[in-house]
Amino acid sequence: MMRTPENRRLHPLGATYGSLTVIGFEGRARRVRCSCGTEKIIRTDHLTRVKSCGCRGSLSLSKLRASVGDEMKCQECGITVQRGSYGRAYWSSRKFCSNECHFASDRKGREAKFWLKVRKAKSPNGCWLWAGKRDQDGYGRVRYHGVETPAHRKAYELKCGEIPAGMVVRHSCDNPPCVNPAHLSVGTVADNSADMMSRGRSAVRIGQKNTAAKLTELQVRSIFSDQRHYREIADAHSISSWTVFDIKAGRSWGHLRLKEASL
Repeated sequence: MMRTPENRRLHPLGATYGSLTVIGFEGRARRVRCSCGTEKIIRTDHLTRVKSCGCRGSLSLSKLRASVGDEMKCQECGITVQRGSYGRAYWSSRKFCSNECHFASDRKGREAKFWLKVRKAKSPNGCWLWAGKRDQDGYGRVRYHGVETPAHRKAYELKCGEIPAGMVVRHSCDNPPCVNPAHLSVGTVADNSADMMSRGRSAVRIGQKNTAAKLTELQVRSIFSDQRHYREIADAHSISSWTVFDIKAGRSWGHLRLKEASL
């Protein structure tokens, strides 16, 4: 099998690539001389990507050290530290003295972005409404470190600290998009459910508000205090004896607390 003749018109003598100049042919490669005087053999398909023999980075680093100095002031804590002998990218981009300062600055930036999406009320005790994404129930949603969480929980964490495990954040204003820390408090799931029931926001309708209810609260109170036989009470109200038993035992219509009131 015959080899393909080399095309010397590609990358000819004298062609320059960055600080490299072609000075000879080496089969399918080229002998090049760098501006620093170093000679190397480089493959033709690498010539368009290589711009020096490797001295450019060190020269640029030397120039960078001369321009910015060997010391750096941390943008978070303000202390001055030695930059150290790292690569050029590290020298030009480093702004903090430690990872702790870097993370602290990152937290401040994320917190500032969070409050930019909040519309604060003019009155001191008014609601702070979340202007970002909301779910179908009206609660704000925010993405933090790749995880989407309720906005009111994140607002509580930013202003009041960590939320204990198994606890929920409750609204005293009963306004789902509100993220005002003064309107937020930590409680159990039972506390939150009790708040919903007392404010009439429960998804479950109880008592005579339930469309399937056959009795009113007045009728239930009358049944509870009625001293007749269960069958007679049931016939009078067109219900079963078991329904009468459940009412008297407190197993149904328990929210009226009739049994406790009779003690």
